[in-house]
Formats: sequence, structure tokens, C-alpha cells
Amino acid sequence: MKFALLITISIFSFNCYSQSKIDSYPFDNEKEVFGKFYISRSFDNEFETTDQKLNVKAFLIFYSGSNDNNYLYMANVWPKEKSQSYGPTYNHRVFDRKNPESGEMTSYTLFKWDYKNTYNSNIGSAAVILEQVLSSYAFKMTIITDKSNMLVYEGFREINELNKK
Repeated sequence: MKFALLITISIFSFNCYSQSKIDSYPFDNEKEVFGKFYISRSFDNEFETTDQKLNVKAFLIFYSGSNDNNYLYMANVWPKEKSQSYGPTYNHRVFDRKNPESGEMTSYTLFKWDYKNTYNSNIGSAAVILEQVLSSYAFKMTIITDKSNMLVYEGFREINELNKK
């Protein structure tokens, strides 16, 4: 119960939407990647959209924007459609919680994301909760947009080392 209250308070305190003043850089293969998440289950406002995401080979990725700044960017990429929603992340809050029954640790990262869509040029802000089970590569990401849309993605984090040199 305390945990649910903590998450709820965090979301409400996070939901003061405003566009940041950080420049946006779309994801491309030249960017330094910090994490790639493959979607295996998807919901859009509680409607299952898994088939659509699998058909376009959708994934979520965290990357650096440019050599000029130190911001962490996120993109929701649909390669088969050649489209993405991308933008900077900020106001990160991280905490871990141990499941009392299984003993598994889950890391929760809450942050703001200012996004721009390549497919319709819309811009917006979202509150994001990223849950990662630390003993596996499983994740769940919940994105709540400033238009009150809720996107939920589940899947697995890329296992290979990223950016091998």
C-alpha cells in the first residue's frame, strides 16, 4: 500500500507538463546508445496493440543527443514505418524495491520526456515510469502523455553489450 501511494504521489508531482528548453535530436545509428528495449507486449489506453508494435518491429532506445550536451534522449522507434517519437529526458528519479515474496529487486526510474513525432510533427511532454527487474532483462514502461494517453510497453532489454568498440 505504501509503495502504491509513493508511485501515485510521484506521478502527480511529475505531471506538471512543460516543454523543456533542450534541443531534440532524432535517433539514428550514429548516436551513442545507452539502452535498447524490445517490445513484446503493448497497450494503448488499455487496448492491446501488441500485434501492431511487433509488425513494425518497434523498440525503445536511450541515446546521447550530440557532443554539445550531456542529455539523455529516448526514442520510441518504428523501423518498418520509418517513424519515431523522440526527445530529451530529464528530472530523473531512481529507486529500488525488493519483492518480499520472491526477493527480486526491481529498479524504478521516473522521468519526464519531451517528445516530437516524425509522423505528424506533434510535440508534447510525458511522465515515464521504467521498471526493470534486476535479476533478468525484463522491463515495463508506462508513458502518460500530456494528452492523458497511457502507453504501456513490456518486453526485454538488449542483452549484448552496447557500443562495442
